[in-house]
Amino acid sequence: MTDISAWNEAVENSQAQLEHQSLRILNLELLSEYGSNAWKSYNTMVEQATKQLQELRKKIQEINWQRKNEQTQAGGKKIKVENE
Repeated sequence: MTDISAWNEAVENSQAQLEHQSLRILNLELLSEYGSNAWKSYNTMVEQATKQLQELRKKIQEINWQRKNEQTQAGGKKIKVENE
């Protein structure tokens, strides 16, 4: 590699790094301006989804307990009828 081509490569590399850093700064500025609202919105959505999930799990548990009780009672009646 010649001296000139090495310098050209170094300049191109520096320009690419500068552009990359400029994009990072822009992203940080956007995050600073809009990020907190987006994060708060996301947290609210996650909290609502978590509450819905808990409610569904509670309903499922109640249905399972009800089924178990009904099956236990039916089993007891079946045994009673079979023994008569």
